[in-house]
Amino acid sequence: MNKILFIGQAPGSRAASDQQPLVSKNGSCRVARIAGLTTEAFLSKAEAVNIFPKWPGRASKGGHDAFDVEQATRLAAEMTIEGRHVVYLGRNVARAFGHPRAEFFATLADARATTAWCMPHPSGANRWWNDPVHREEARAFLQMVLRDSA
Repeated sequence: MNKILFIGQAPGSRAASDQQPLVSKNGSCRVARIAGLTTEAFLSKAEAVNIFPKWPGRASKGGHDAFDVEQATRLAAEMTIEGRHVVYLGRNVARAFGHPRAEFFATLADARATTAWCMPHPSGANRWWNDPVHREEARAFLQMVLRDSA
């Protein structure tokens, strides 16, 4: 079976052009840490890609990264996800793949993917992660999808 596919928005502002998606310059992966795994163990079960090939810059308001949903939707349509188990990292990514009201951790009806889910964007700027109950919910979800996709 294919590895589970994690789809993020874009590389971070300080990411090197050849850096693997979701893995920082120091080799760590936040999603792996959330799941309670080493980066190596996570990458043995998962594959990671981004919709945008480079950081899109800062949004004009709010201090968040810029995210052009229309452009992301066009890029998402070009991605091959058919027959894969997919986790969209953040609601913007889920929206680009046709899920405007994706609930975190719920299975999404997705005509392209075998199974799809959305989880909160793993950025440290995302306040959702401040709640320990949320972090535990994410850990349990990740352990389940990584176990079941192996």
